[in-house]
Order: sequence, then C-alpha cells, then structure tokens
Amino acid sequence: MINTIVETDLAYIAGYNTGTATKVKKLLGVIAESVPFKPNIAALSRKLDLSRDSVYQYIYQLKDARLLNTLSSEGKGISTLQKPDKIFLENTDLAFALKEKPDTGNIRETFVLNQLLNAGLSVSFPTEGDFYINGLTVEVAGINKSTSHVRHLDN
Repeated sequence: MINTIVETDLAYIAGYNTGTATKVKKLLGVIAESVPFKPNIAALSRKLDLSRDSVYQYIYQLKDARLLNTLSSEGKGISTLQKPDKIFLENTDLAFALKEKPDTGNIRETFVLNQLLNAGLSVSFPTEGDFYINGLTVEVAGINKSTSHVRHLDN
C-alpha cells in the first residue's frame, strides 16, 4: 500500500520521480523509527538531501495521502510551510509494516489519535499530556508510564 501510494499515486499527483519516491519512503522510515516523532526539519532536510520546503511539502502530501497524521498546538495555523509539533503514522498497521517491533507507547498514541480523528474530533498538541480535545487533556498511559504530570489539570 505504501509503495502504491508513494510510487504511483503521489508520483502522478505531485510529479515524483524515482529518486523523490525513495526519499519520501526514507522519510516515512525515519518517522516510524521515532517514538513519537517531534520533527527537526533542518536535520531531516540534511539527512535526506532535500530543501526544508521540500520536507514540509512531503510531510503534508503524506498527510493528505493518509499515511501520516500531524499535531499542532491549538490556535497554530496549518500552513504547509509550518512545522507540526508531532508527526504520527496514520494508523498502527503502517508502523508494523515499516518497523519489525514498533514501540508500544507509540502504537498506543497512534491508535488513540487515529480513533479521535476518525470520530471527527479536532485534536491539537497540548502543553501537557498527549492530546487536547475541546478543553480536555488526554494522556495515553501505559504499564510503565505515570500520569502524575497531568494530575494537576482540571480536565
């Protein structure tokens, strides 16, 4: 599915060539390796030998192709040349396709974000916790993760 979207669909829509498709797949691989991914656009552009603007463009094309979900702080615009605060794969199946043993915490957060967005909710990146939805802070905790850093919040 990833190859079809990147090599065929985006190649046709966005004019990707073989080299570009390879770099976009490498970008997906870097995101899959990270737990969760807080992008450093300058480092990505150097690592992939792309301009910063190209990295932003590819991130938002992958989001439009439903391979990625991005989170930005509430009130922050969604310009294609603006860095998202966090980047997630669109769903957990992609994590298992791109990495042999994805991080369990990242899988949990990816699943929760996927479900919130598919329910039509507007989700943003909070100052504390994992997700912010309509005045509610959500912390996705696991077996070894404490919620003490969000207990003081009202909602």
